[in-house]
Amino acid sequence: GVVAGGWLGTRALLSRPPLASLRALG
Repeated sequence: GVVAGGWLGTRALLSRPPLASLRALG
């Protein structure tokens, strides 16, 4: 849920541009 999404979002931010992670979360 929220915790998993936040953790994956953090990894996405570290490995990919912020916009890409936001699109993945959205």
